[in-house]
Amino acid sequence: MGLSKPVEHGDVTITGVTVNEDSTTMNFEGTVGKYGSVFVTQTLHALDGDKSRGGLEGNARVILDDGTLLWSPVTGTFRSERSTATIFFLDCVSKGDQNFVIWDVDMLGKTARVRVYCW
Repeated sequence: MGLSKPVEHGDVTITGVTVNEDSTTMNFEGTVGKYGSVFVTQTLHALDGDKSRGGLEGNARVILDDGTLLWSPVTGTFRSERSTATIFFLDCVSKGDQNFVIWDVDMLGKTARVRVYCW
C-alpha cells in the first residue's frame, strides 16, 4: 500500500456535532468514489488537555449507486490544530474491503476531503 495515490477520494459535509466534556461526535455525509453515498458518525476522544490529539471510533453506512447497503466500523486516531483536523482510520467494509482512510477536516467550513487507500 502506497500513500502517493489514493484508490478513491471524495468530499463529505459535517451535518451535526455533539460536544461532551471528554469527546466530540461528528456526523458526516457525502460522496466517495465507488462507495457512492456515505454516512459516517465518528466520536473523537482527546488524550491530552488541549484536545489536539486522540483516538476515535465510529460507524459508516454506504449506499452504492445500485442501492446496495454496506457498513463498516471505523477505528483510528486524530490530530488537530485550530479549526482543522486530520483523521486517520481503518475500516473493514461488509463486502470484504479493508481500507486505510485519511480525512482532512475543516471544522469551520463543515467539510472534509476524504482519501481511501486499499491494502
